[in-house]
Amino acid sequence: SSGINAEWPLRPGNYLFSELDDRRRRREVPDYLCGKISFEIMKEPVITPSGVTYERSDLEEHLQRVGHFDPLTRVPLKREKLTPNLAMREVIEHFLENNPWAEYY
Repeated sequence: SSGINAEWPLRPGNYLFSELDDRRRRREVPDYLCGKISFEIMKEPVITPSGVTYERSDLEEHLQRVGHFDPLTRVPLKREKLTPNLAMREVIEHFLENNPWAEYY
């Protein structure tokens, strides 16, 4: 089995909602809401010029302690080049509103 619900092509909305309900029951936090360094839910997501999103405090600590490069792409990176990822922040806020338990995840 490919892991895809057989009903998905017929009812994609139902599939997506059932997937979210399954995650709520299992109390899982989607990976894309978590920082790539700490693996915790991001509070202040920032995006690099390479298009990678990180938690600001984790990335700034990396830049200060390890070096001025993107930890994933290894592209040179300076703090001034970080941009708040407002769309991701909104997604995280929405998730936390609907999953209050995740604040303590």
